[in-house]
Amino acid sequence: MGWFLSSWGAFPVDREKFDIRAYRWSLDQLSRDGAIVMFPEGSRNPGRMARARPGVAQLAIKTQAPILPVGITGTEKLGTPFRVFNPTGKIRVNIGSAFTLPEITGVTNKKLLYSITDMIMERVAALLPAKYRGAYKLKTTEPSVAKNSRP
Repeated sequence: MGWFLSSWGAFPVDREKFDIRAYRWSLDQLSRDGAIVMFPEGSRNPGRMARARPGVAQLAIKTQAPILPVGITGTEKLGTPFRVFNPTGKIRVNIGSAFTLPEITGVTNKKLLYSITDMIMERVAALLPAKYRGAYKLKTTEPSVAKNSRP
């Protein structure tokens, strides 16, 4: 699977520790006005969001690159990665509005990085139905509609 993904331009990331090679590769791509796709949670979490790692915030602060939040649903029904070639179910992709972080000067500590990471992930969560939001359930409650109610 690694060969297949690499042939499409993916860069392998060591998810067990901070991967300096992947970080430098990402900085290089973004410095050349390239785009990267990140899954900030660090692993697959079918059906619900898990708490993201702060690498996404670190890159966004360092590069001031625009962030395009994307919410994807339906992947929990895919099964193995090879189901991409013979999919079952419906995958939905919701694309939000691009944004950039305000410029941050000085030293960034862990608390700040996690706070920014949460803010980014809340933008992704807003693109998903409530049952998928997991660790990023929105603080505001959604209006409920009673069955058989009329407008």
